[in-house]
Amino acid sequence: MAQNFTQQLMLLHKIITFNYDDLDTLLKEYLAAGCQIFNMELGIASHIRDSQYIIEAVSENPFSLQAGVELSVQDTYCNEVVEKNKTIHFSDAKKEERFKNHPVYINTGLASYISTPIKVKGVIYGTLNFSSTKATGSNHTQQEVEMIEMMAQSVGKFIELRYHKF
Repeated sequence: MAQNFTQQLMLLHKIITFNYDDLDTLLKEYLAAGCQIFNMELGIASHIRDSQYIIEAVSENPFSLQAGVELSVQDTYCNEVVEKNKTIHFSDAKKEERFKNHPVYINTGLASYISTPIKVKGVIYGTLNFSSTKATGSNHTQQEVEMIEMMAQSVGKFIELRYHKF
């Protein structure tokens, strides 16, 4: 376990300290790394605008989701992330009262999930999330929560510095 954590930390360090030229490349690398770190099938970086959830980038995935797809935030697991303005995670949706009848679980079978807000200038810009059809069997660790939060903070800072200069 310690070696696995060390490898995860090294991967996280590599992506956070790399000097990316554009947001698309940064998101692609973060999503690939996050899928590996959290052992998940699907990684998504979204932009939340009004009540719309817009996929900005998506990892290779079994659902054929693509960047540019728009959904109602209410129809996503990220709705709770946005409402509570904090990291949300669960290991098995069917064991969670609030998620076992959720449209995402019913339509895709995504059972395990970890997501956190991406903030730009202190305001929610979107979410960074990873999910899998396989239940993880145990809750995400505090280290995993801190890792996804560091990733989202880095993404938010990149967006802020590159695209929201004043």
